[in-house]
Amino acid sequence: MKRILILSAGIGSGHNSAAGAVAESLKAADSSAVICVTDIMEECSGKQTKLIYKYGYAASMSIIPGIYDRGYYAAQDGSEHRRGNAAVLHAAEGMTQSVYKRIRDISPDVIYCTHFFPAITATILRKRYDLGFRIILSNLDYNVTPYWNSASDADIITVAHRELIPDCIRMGFDESRIFVTGIPTKEAFLLDYDKASVRGELGLDADMFTILVMFGGGDWAGAHRIVQSLIKCGLPCQVIVINGRNKRSFDAVEKMTIPDSVKLVNIGYTDKVEKYMAASDAAVTKAGGISTTEMINIGLPMIISRKSYGQERLNLEFLAGHNACLSYRGDAELRQCLGYCRENGNELVSGMIKLRTDAAKTIAELILKQITEENT
Repeated sequence: MKRILILSAGIGSGHNSAAGAVAESLKAADSSAVICVTDIMEECSGKQTKLIYKYGYAASMSIIPGIYDRGYYAAQDGSEHRRGNAAVLHAAEGMTQSVYKRIRDISPDVIYCTHFFPAITATILRKRYDLGFRIILSNLDYNVTPYWNSASDADIITVAHRELIPDCIRMGFDESRIFVTGIPTKEAFLLDYDKASVRGELGLDADMFTILVMFGGGDWAGAHRIVQSLIKCGLPCQVIVINGRNKRSFDAVEKMTIPDSVKLVNIGYTDKVEKYMAASDAAVTKAGGISTTEMINIGLPMIISRKSYGQERLNLEFLAGHNACLSYRGDAELRQCLGYCRENGNELVSGMIKLRTDAAKTIAELILKQITEENT
């Protein structure tokens, strides 16, 4: 019986979403496989680690993005990189006891990781106890962020695109261990939807130009400012706002005065994200690796602010360079982008199609192949 331990790190919702997508594909490929999914930030880390890496990330991206941006680039090399590596290794070491308990419980053949934290922790434990599992690590951005070199002992790293291979090599990964799979999303984002039918199912206006406002897991609380910008654009439209579990963002949108030309659909958490994407004509969103890949896979034109920071700025540069999104700075440019999506959205989708992959299925097959090869 094949046993797979999936370790995520809930720093934002994308890592958990990717873990769920791969688990779903593993079950589809081999229903007899034992699969255990663990978010180490929630289940294995101490309060201090969670405060620094989970809530600290969300706060810095929401409150002090400029400072986060400078720190991000300072961490790419030099003394800040060395200090950061030491801090990451310290945090990973602090999770070893709890992760080791899960390893003992399941005795995995493969540990699949959606963040470098669990990959580092698994590497430490494999060396310490001379364990035989293999480690597969997925990079979930369109760039390779600082500190991934600390996880270079993973047996395999999967990446979004072949252009990331040189950065992985620079980080210490041997080229033979780098697999280009794309970024994993759930199968629901790869299905074909009839827009009119989905709008009817969701109770949306069938004919209005529809804009989705979505910012990942909801830690970013500026959705109401985007809605204000859309109102200023003066375009008759239907605006869907997905706030995730961020009640502050939901309440701020609820309190807004909306003109008759705009139909506002304000949503908190939903398990129908893929249907709201399928119902929309364009999305104003941030450049998170998972959310942008979901939109690529479903074929939803993206408009992303050039006020992006850290890895999201690099994601934006990659996507714009591949004609997979539009970018804007200010309300005038946002209006132009919306007009382009309304008139030429299919041209943008044609650029996105080149990046479309069923990465979760590919990664699941890769995981199962490691177990098969080990047993032959």
